[in-house]
Amino acid sequence: MPARLVIIESPLRGRVPSWAPRWLAPLFERVDRWRNKRYARACMRDSLMFGEAPYASHLIYDQPGVLDDAEPAQRKIGMDAGFAWGSRGDLCAVYVDLGITDGMRRGMELALQRGLPIEERSLSAYRPIPWHRDGCTRRMSLTPARYRRERRERLEVAR
Repeated sequence: MPARLVIIESPLRGRVPSWAPRWLAPLFERVDRWRNKRYARACMRDSLMFGEAPYASHLIYDQPGVLDDAEPAQRKIGMDAGFAWGSRGDLCAVYVDLGITDGMRRGMELALQRGLPIEERSLSAYRPIPWHRDGCTRRMSLTPARYRRERRERLEVAR
């Protein structure tokens, strides 16, 4: 049985807390982007554990030597390329633990236009812990035993 092609929607661009000084904004954005990429890799693993073939364009195109998401023109090129591949998918999986960003909304709108089903997912083994007063940026902690237990349960239900 061929694997289902799944388009992964998760945040990429880092957010800066409203209270942060301007000179610290690049640091906050870089740390948040690092956290978002780590989360996106966990989303891909989650999809693979369901026997799916996930595609997360924001992990592929935002790499050194390819495109820089911090540059608006390059960000648009990467998003357009990812959305072009999105037409090949069987499902759009939206991971919501870190919220829904504008880029994710755009991907969901395109999926609806193309008639792809949209499935909301959560990595409940990840616990968001606010580390800024306004709760804008979050750090993720994973309990490996809980992750394995929940994945095993989800796989058993999927069968």
